[in-house]
Amino acid sequence: MFPSFGTLFMISVGCACAFGQSLASRVLVIHNTNVPESVSVADHYVQQRSIPASNRCAITSSSAEFVSLDEYRTAIQPSIRACLNTAGASNILYIVMTFGVPYGIADRRRYALDSFVADIWDRYTTRVFPSAPNATHGYYSDAQAEGGYYEPFLPLAAYRNDPRSMLIYSVWRLDGPTAALAGGLVDKAIAAEQAGGPTGQGCFDWRFDLTGFPDLDFGNGDWDIFRASDFVRQAGIATTVDTDPAEIAACSNAAFYSGWYSLSYRDVFTWNTGAIGWHLDSASAYDPRGGTYWVPNAIAKGIAVTTGAVDEPYLQGMVRPSGAFRNLLQGANVGDAFLRNTRWLKWEILNFGDPLYTPFPGGRAPLNAGAAADYFHISNPRRVVGALQLATGTIGLASPASAGGRTFSIGYFYSGTVLTAQPSVTVPEGQTSVTFPIASTHRIYNLNDVIYATSDSLQLHNSISVVTMLSSVATQTSAVQGGKRLLGGVNLNARAGDGGVTVALSSDNPAVAVPATVTIPAGAASVTFTIATAPVGADTNVTITAAHEGANSTTILNVTP
Repeated sequence: MFPSFGTLFMISVGCACAFGQSLASRVLVIHNTNVPESVSVADHYVQQRSIPASNRCAITSSSAEFVSLDEYRTAIQPSIRACLNTAGASNILYIVMTFGVPYGIADRRRYALDSFVADIWDRYTTRVFPSAPNATHGYYSDAQAEGGYYEPFLPLAAYRNDPRSMLIYSVWRLDGPTAALAGGLVDKAIAAEQAGGPTGQGCFDWRFDLTGFPDLDFGNGDWDIFRASDFVRQAGIATTVDTDPAEIAACSNAAFYSGWYSLSYRDVFTWNTGAIGWHLDSASAYDPRGGTYWVPNAIAKGIAVTTGAVDEPYLQGMVRPSGAFRNLLQGANVGDAFLRNTRWLKWEILNFGDPLYTPFPGGRAPLNAGAAADYFHISNPRRVVGALQLATGTIGLASPASAGGRTFSIGYFYSGTVLTAQPSVTVPEGQTSVTFPIASTHRIYNLNDVIYATSDSLQLHNSISVVTMLSSVATQTSAVQGGKRLLGGVNLNARAGDGGVTVALSSDNPAVAVPATVTIPAGAASVTFTIATAPVGADTNVTITAAHEGANSTTILNVTP
């Protein structure tokens, strides 16, 4: 007899609603026939959430952990597609994997199987990415945390009602160190819903003073965590913030958490029923059923919802805290909130918990009222090539400008890095926004800058990256036997204009010969060239340099005997 999941199993069935609509019939539950506990966890979830029997899906796999890409494509993907067709592929919004279903795909790197299942019909991409994906999926909302810009929340059901929408799914996992803990995730969610939402405090741990700290690269994480803490505070929930670079020292009675950054779980939290939290770190779900990683230990200690990566997802590949917490406080379920704030599919991310869990079905004031907020938005590209590309800034106000309009002066953290068409902009009387161009100066090195827009006591700011036209120079391999030839390449940060872009090349050792110049043709962003090498008597490191309009890039080629 499979062991009991515990006393939480006595809780009555929850509503499984989001914005007032029952979603139980839109969940597909997957179990592994080779793992009896997988079937038991699926049985329990189906009972607790009143999932239709036709929405059960059985798969068989060679492993309960990692499978090959070939096994996914020839066995698992067809099985799940068949189940979706039975349940109605367009009807299903959420897919729930249970304990014992494999969580990873092993190919050239480790991938999250769930992230592949989210794009089971290959609508997002047919590619397998050896490095980070190069496009966001259709449901993703690209917030700008520093500028305070967030698109209105759109439920996944509403997104999918649009015939032009991408047929993707929010994929979740009732999993953890034991089957009992895995099944208990839905119990914790239902208990919190019946109590009116999780109670306790929010703990947020960013690393640095954010003054002049751009919301770019690793700064994305700090600004996201900061803004998440502000949303939780606005909702009337007590918050503890930690800006020390070290990980947060303690967080008791936690209902919400997000922070940086150790590659293991530190036992400094006490999780209240229904708690939601995650760590911005690599490989936090490397093994979601054991080890020192964040996910298995947070689940063992009582968290209800968390997320993590099976390998290195890069910061931009993780679930974004500010947008996810904002959506939850607006009344979203976790299935919608997390997918809407995850950039990439077919990547590294696993989500743990019940996607139907709706902490605050009516939302929390003031975020549930849909009230407008002041913001400063910089539209793509936020990364511009100096003196070549324009960006667009938009200042938005929570209420219309009064008589005479509202004027903002424009300034920069690094004076002179970025120039607008005018030193000030005005939101016209009765209007709530103004749009203006942002032009950049020529750069010989890359620099991130913060642009400030100030009007009386209101100061808004956002970040922009100004880069050189020359991006990099690289070689086909990092080492080559002397006397052989190989290819090199020059890359730009933008496509070349009319006439192309000519880049000078040089080598600091006669053992490596490169052309004096290469030209990237108009409309292209890269070009290859041939490198000739001479025989050497010992390992020789040679520096190859590319130069264009004052900017330089180097790479080292090792020539061997």
